[in-house]
Amino acid sequence: MYEWKNKNIKSQFEMQKMVAKNNGVSSFTEEELSALNLKTKNFTSIHDPQVKRLVELAFIRGTLNGLQLADTQSEAVSDDKKSAVVITKQVEVQKAVNEERLYFVACKIRNRQDKVVYTNLMLKARTDAEVESMASSECSIKHQTLIQCKIIKSYGTDTMQFQFGIGTKDQTALAALGKKMLQ
Repeated sequence: MYEWKNKNIKSQFEMQKMVAKNNGVSSFTEEELSALNLKTKNFTSIHDPQVKRLVELAFIRGTLNGLQLADTQSEAVSDDKKSAVVITKQVEVQKAVNEERLYFVACKIRNRQDKVVYTNLMLKARTDAEVESMASSECSIKHQTLIQCKIIKSYGTDTMQFQFGIGTKDQTALAALGKKMLQ
């Protein structure tokens, strides 16, 4: 007797076997269902090539369907264990791509007097590249040259900082961190 490794696949097998036994007018016996390959006497006694090909095709399609069903069942079991992590990662990636974020950016700039100065910007953007482009634009509007910029922290739309702005204490701490990172 075969030892099943997966209970879900075994239950699907038993269910399909029961359906075949109770198939109305053309139900199958336990003996007919016990052979799981085409090497039995019932199949080898077919001499018509067209019928033999149809039987083989039905067998192959059934096998393929069974493998696909088994894959679906095993995927469901493994997904139950990992679903929270996978779904969370997919949502985070999707949010990161589609969601606007509030970025706190530390910038090292050269001002009009040709002095190197450190400043901070808070910008709303969708990607890091977009933030760097916007920081460069902000500096050029003020007739300053952006030497280097570094994203210190970003906030999603679900945070208080995104909705109401970054507090003074947080700004001071982030500015100090940014200056340290740019030196």
